[in-house]
Amino acid sequence: MTSTKAQRVALGTAQIGLDYGITNAGGRLRDAAAYEVLREAAAHGWTIVDTAGGYGDSEERLGALLRDQAGMPWEIITKTPAARKEIFGEADLAPFQTAWALSRSRLGISSSQPHALLVHHADDLLVPGGERLHDWLLSLREEGAVTRVGVSVYDEAQVDSLFSRYGGRERPFDIVQLPASIADQRLVRGPAAEAMRHMGVEVHARSLFLQGLLLAAPEFAEDRFPGRGKWVRRMHAWAASYGLTPVQACISFFRSNPSLGVAVIGVTSALELRQIAQALVVAPVLDWSEWADQNPCWLDPRRWGKP
Repeated sequence: MTSTKAQRVALGTAQIGLDYGITNAGGRLRDAAAYEVLREAAAHGWTIVDTAGGYGDSEERLGALLRDQAGMPWEIITKTPAARKEIFGEADLAPFQTAWALSRSRLGISSSQPHALLVHHADDLLVPGGERLHDWLLSLREEGAVTRVGVSVYDEAQVDSLFSRYGGRERPFDIVQLPASIADQRLVRGPAAEAMRHMGVEVHARSLFLQGLLLAAPEFAEDRFPGRGKWVRRMHAWAASYGLTPVQACISFFRSNPSLGVAVIGVTSALELRQIAQALVVAPVLDWSEWADQNPCWLDPRRWGKP
């Protein structure tokens, strides 16, 4: 198993617009803290920023912050709203077109700037009529209105359905964003990630820290997910046997999976970002396969708080 020098990091920005993260006690980042995070990211070469219209006011705030650093070669990734309908009709495309225009304006995206638009809710592409949304994405790319297009997924069933439906088209997706972590290896260990890489799809891994759960004390995990505190304690001990902190362990997992092209990482401070950047330098390539968990109740944040 080898890592790849082509792996990159994108700065996740949900914390700029929302009180995001199960371990985030500080809440939404203030302007000064957000600015420091962006400046620290630029210093370490993290010039991809990942956001969405659904992340509160993150697009507006991020756009203002990026304009203050206009000299940096920022690459912006944002996402569509959700239709959440059983059928995607012709009229359902209008809100997506309006939202994209608003995103461009809020973020200050220029035609010469690398940027991508992802479908935030993959099921919008899978319902009857979903090809209307996909056709629109491809038309944006063909016209040069976006540089790349893609989709955010949660599980292998979505990936299989998407490529079964759209895989016959030329470059149906440039980017697929998916969950991946030491605990959640469902899309890393299966054939999906490797197949996408061979198709030229850039795979973006989100939730590397599982919203901080993999970094927190085992008692924290146990309190919220009974039975998982023991798993966290054992994983931390195994990582420590290699001289790794929990942060370095999670980064090692990313570096050890060359099918993952980009890690989307959100932070709550410039100090956290600095620690992660340092971990990217020292984290070794290891075999993390034995730590894969299968319990969706804690792997999938959509199920948190549900019986």
